Amino acid sequence: MRLPTPSDLPTPADLLRAAASVGDALDLVPRATALITRIGDLLDRVDTLVDRIDAAVDRIELVTTKADRAVAGATGIVDASDHLLGDVKSLTTALMPAAQRFADSVEPREVDAAIALLDRLPTVLTHLDEDVLPMLQQLDRVGPDVHEILETVNDLREMLTGLPGVGLLMKRGDRREE
Repeated sequence: MRLPTPSDLPTPADLLRAAASVGDALDLVPRATALITRIGDLLDRVDTLVDRIDAAVDRIELVTTKADRAVAGATGIVDASDHLLGDVKSLTTALMPAAQRFADSVEPREVDAAIALLDRLPTVLTHLDEDVLPMLQQLDRVGPDVHEILETVNDLREMLTGLPGVGLLMKRGDRREE
């Protein structure tokens, strides 16, 4: 190893310049520290911003998932509606001539009568349930009673025809009817 020569050693002017450079460098330390602090604060804000962005992305993904489900559900409804409309279309096509004929033949007074019937239908049903149907259920008992009444009337007729003078009364009654 070689020993330094006096020309290799720094001069006092070099040392003063170096000291001035070190002073300038030391003056930069507080500014560098402030800069590093600001960078740290900025990184903290960036971290907070990234967290908020992550949360927003999560919410967007949730909304997207729900939207996808809604679209899938709507697609199912649309498909079912298309199928149903196809059925309705074929039914409508088949029934249209009869419906047109019916519409052409209906008069306003008939529509009014149908509306009046519909308005009175609850009352009619009540009377049917409470009055007519119970009476119809008892008709099987009326038949034998009517036969007995007819037999009794026939017996009375035979008995009356045997009385003297009844024949004249019957002829007289026949003349009045003419």
